Amino acid sequence: MELLTEHYKYIPKEFYSTVELCFVDSGGYENNNDNDLSTVYATGKSKLEWNESLLIEVYNSLPSDGSFVLVNYDFVGQPILEQMERSVELLSNYQTTLCTMLLKLEQTSQRYIDIQSVLPHIDKLRHFDIVFERLQSRLPTTKIRHGNLAVTVEFKDAEIQLLPAIRHESGFKIADFTGNNWSTIKPREFTNWLTEVNKNNGRKIVPTIKLAKSIIAGLPKSQRLSGYHTESIAVKIFQKYQGLKRTKDMLAYFFDEASRQVLQPIRDITGQSMHVDDHLGSVSSAERQKISKSLDRISRRMKNADCTQSINQWREILD
Repeated sequence: MELLTEHYKYIPKEFYSTVELCFVDSGGYENNNDNDLSTVYATGKSKLEWNESLLIEVYNSLPSDGSFVLVNYDFVGQPILEQMERSVELLSNYQTTLCTMLLKLEQTSQRYIDIQSVLPHIDKLRHFDIVFERLQSRLPTTKIRHGNLAVTVEFKDAEIQLLPAIRHESGFKIADFTGNNWSTIKPREFTNWLTEVNKNNGRKIVPTIKLAKSIIAGLPKSQRLSGYHTESIAVKIFQKYQGLKRTKDMLAYFFDEASRQVLQPIRDITGQSMHVDDHLGSVSSAERQKISKSLDRISRRMKNADCTQSINQWREILD
């Protein structure tokens, strides 16, 4: 629905009750000389008055029992940052209504908007964070946080990250760690690698990883490996594994080797970041040493359980 049309009473009020969700456009299209390339004839610019103040009048007159998505006023010819700031200033007055922002060209000579001119100001778009707001309303007792890259939902037994991605000829692109550029990722690279190593080890790697994750989950948060970090270490250390293909032996081997491997950053072959464990800092950092000691304690408990042939000690480790 175009606001210019609504302001001049071309749309009957009964219209609102016939739709589940109404997108309320800015009215800027009718008020300029742009033409929709999908139409046969150019409609030309409307001779009726239209400005931001009239748009606000229409916003304020919309029925309270309707469901709307409001579109910002067309700030054509203004810098991207200014368009963002003015749109947020306008739409922040409608906190209970869904809003979206449509950026316009800064100059008429432009053919498209360069995404690189938008990314440095991405924080300005938090007002339009529908995903975060909806997750909070649907999961009120669940811890949800958002950063530069993703919205993270923390469940009791898992952590899920939701992040924007675009298809690319070499895979997908997501925002890099700065939030200012795109980074090419290949999510299937690791899956294929894990599948191959698992197959070469009698399909025992996946069950071993699951048990390792369960044990690690019982550690204090500052001493835990993430799920992806655990998988990456496992795939690396079992590439040339020559021991017995039994889950118990492989689990003990994992913790023995992981206590040393965690001291070194592991390259992320998916491209999501430079390393899987960048958050742990440089080689042998304090954070890495803390986790290494925890994994080594588990490894020694497993060795003691084997030496004494104690089923109860193994149960205590696994429980």
